Amino acid sequence: RRHYQVKRLEAIDTKIDTLYTGTFSAIEKKNLSPHKHSFLEIMFIDDGCGIIEIDKKSYEAKKDDLVIYLPSKMHLEYSNTGSIMHATFFGVKYTDSLKKMFENNKPSYILPSGKEAALFSKLFKMLIEESKDMDIPYSDKITNCIVKTIILKILQISSDNKEPAKSNEFVKSMQSY
Repeated sequence: RRHYQVKRLEAIDTKIDTLYTGTFSAIEKKNLSPHKHSFLEIMFIDDGCGIIEIDKKSYEAKKDDLVIYLPSKMHLEYSNTGSIMHATFFGVKYTDSLKKMFENNKPSYILPSGKEAALFSKLFKMLIEESKDMDIPYSDKITNCIVKTIILKILQISSDNKEPAKSNEFVKSMQSY
């Protein structure tokens, strides 16, 4: 038998209010218009590749990438020619706690999930399955826990992927969780 000590760090408010979850298949750009939200939206590219436009700048996104849309950022997603991009996403209320975590850092809009791709894939699939029928007792709580796990995991891989991120306030605030 093996035990692992859980290190207790200073807690911060990480209450999550999930607004919606969903899936989509992106099509070509024609007939699409940029839009923005007053909340945080996070997307996982399940398959394919495409273009993510944020504030009129284009970024390539591919299978297993995470896309982070901060509130009030004009954005649009569409497939590359000959490829359909499939994604799973959620929106969360942009609380003061989330605002502090995401605005103190200039997070990458596109974040490769790297070695955590299989975990993110499972978490996003669980999220969709759990949120399909919110009449089942505790589904809202489980949905919020899955979303919180995804957000914390994004913060963890952000700090693992780039050394400079370890010194910014965004990552520091979540490392103290």
